[in-house]
This record gives sequence, C-alpha cells and structure tokens, in this order.
Amino acid sequence: METVNVVAGIVFCTGFIPYALAILGRDVRFRKIEPAKPAKMSWIIWASLDSITLVGMYFKHTVNGQILGAVLGAWMIVALAVKFGTSGWTKLDKWCLSGAIIGIVLWKVSGEANFGIVMCNLIVFLASFPTFKSAWNNPANEDKLAWTIFWISCVLAVIAIPQWTLEDAMQPVTFFVVETIMMYILYRRIPLQHIVDSVCDRIAVNTTPFVQSRFGKAFLSLVLIGPFTFIPTIYEAWTAPNIDSLRTSTWPLMILINVSATMSLIHKGSWYMRLVQAMWVIACAAIYIATIVR
Repeated sequence: METVNVVAGIVFCTGFIPYALAILGRDVRFRKIEPAKPAKMSWIIWASLDSITLVGMYFKHTVNGQILGAVLGAWMIVALAVKFGTSGWTKLDKWCLSGAIIGIVLWKVSGEANFGIVMCNLIVFLASFPTFKSAWNNPANEDKLAWTIFWISCVLAVIAIPQWTLEDAMQPVTFFVVETIMMYILYRRIPLQHIVDSVCDRIAVNTTPFVQSRFGKAFLSLVLIGPFTFIPTIYEAWTAPNIDSLRTSTWPLMILINVSATMSLIHKGSWYMRLVQAMWVIACAAIYIATIVR
C-alpha cells in the first residue's frame, strides 16, 4: 500500500502541470494558448487548507502521498498566481478563510487534530461547488486532462487507505468525491465510445515510433504469451487432490466473455489477436472441464 500511496502523490502532483503550463500560456504540447488567470487569494487559501490538513494528518501519523502532492502542487500554482494571477477577494474566499481559522481554533482548544482535518476537508468540498457550477455551464473552462489525472490519483489514494478511520480516510475520500463529481460533469456529454477512441488515438499517436521499432514489435508480441500463463493453473486443475476452490462461476463466465471477444475479433481484428483470444477460450475451458469431470 505504501507504494500505491507514493504513486498517488506523484500522479496528483503531475495533474497540476497542465494548469501550470496554461498559466504560462502553453498547452501540454507547448503550443501557445490564451493564458489562464488564477485568482491569487483563492489559491493561497486552498493551498493553506491543504497545508492545515497535512499538518493535522502529520500529528495523527496518517500522512499519505496524495496530500503531499496536493500541497506541493497547490503552492506551485500559488507561486505562478502571485506573478500572473488576478487579485481580489470573493465571498467564498472569506468563508473559506473563516472556516480554516475556526478549524485551527477548535484544534488548539481541544488538542484534537481531527478538528482541523474535518473542517479543512469540509471547506474544500463546499468551496468546489462554484467550480462544479462553472464546469456544468461551460466544460471548456476546465482542463479535462488535469482533472482526469487528479481522479486517477484519488482512486489510488482510496485503494491505499490503511485504516478506515477519520484521520486516515477523510482527506482521500473528500478528494475522491470532488474529483468524481468533476469527472461526471466534464464527460457527461461525451459518449463512452468517443472517450475510448480519443484516449486510444492519443496514445497511438504518441507511441507510434516505439511500436514501429524492433523493441516495440517484440514488446507487442508478448500478448501471445498471455494464455500460457494459465498453464500452471490448468495443471493444478487436473492434478491437485482438491480443486474445490476452482469450482466457481468464474470459468464459465470467462469462457462466455472470451468467446464474445473472439467473435468480435473474427469480424474485425488482427490474426494474432484472434489466435490469442482463441487460446484464452481453450485455457478457460480446460480449467472448467476439470472442475466438472473431477
């Protein structure tokens, strides 16, 4: 889980890069675009809220990679906002700052760091609603790539929660809820097929030189080895004295799913993928037959 935590932090921090580039007037391919104008005070307050959460989690010995990435990324945006951002306070900024102060006061009076953690995450969630509204009315206002990266980090952070206690779970769950709402808002008008095709097309463009190289072709051929990884399981299914653990609905379902995939590839697909899918059907069938006849 510690490795997942570290990866979640790195991924979350990476999500700030597209926004940082946008502030500098560049997209992820360094093409010139209209510069983003972050609000100085808003980002200072958000970075401060994350920092208070980090300190509270530190006292509770529950610091994770994501909150570290969030604090690092937020203060990076603050540094850019100070130079390139816009000035001024909003009512939301004042409410957020007041809530943060209340959380700190309750923490100091009670000696309980959870007050700081809860208040700051509650404020982060409530402060996200103007962003939700803006994105709902005009999704183009937000960077889909950045929010997608943030969401992936949140999934990893939730998976890596060591214990479902307030101090361990409050921050990653709050972040996950916020990012999931944003993902729904940003992608709700885009058909799933279009999302899959767009992602695959982008990956294809960026990996074409690799897959055309000798090493790339060798790497792609590894798919042929996939079904052979089931050989130890097939051997156990036919020779082990007790195979009750294999008597589940997994194998007939796997056969059905792989037959479906094979039929799809028969109508449109490369010869080696057709072969691989057929081999998967045979491997699953071999295990399932063993559970029937033994």
